[in-house]
Amino acid sequence: VFEGKTLLHDVCRILDIDTSTFDDIRGESDSVAGLILEIKGIIPKVETEVDYGNYKFKVVAVSKRRIEKVLLTTASEE
Repeated sequence: VFEGKTLLHDVCRILDIDTSTFDDIRGESDSVAGLILEIKGIIPKVETEVDYGNYKFKVVAVSKRRIEKVLLTTASEE
């Protein structure tokens, strides 16, 4: 589980994946929450899932204006 404000670069380092993994969909976003907003276009509800390649982002907590926590799983973990 990552805080929404966690930088994508840090997520990639923690997961030991290439730091350019999300470059083609991230747009101007630098954080996990920003990436989800870039894909969805809105602040999603809790339990919303977003798939990208081998990665699944599940929104765990939101406030009125921000994605607070995101569960990130990879296909190899399922």
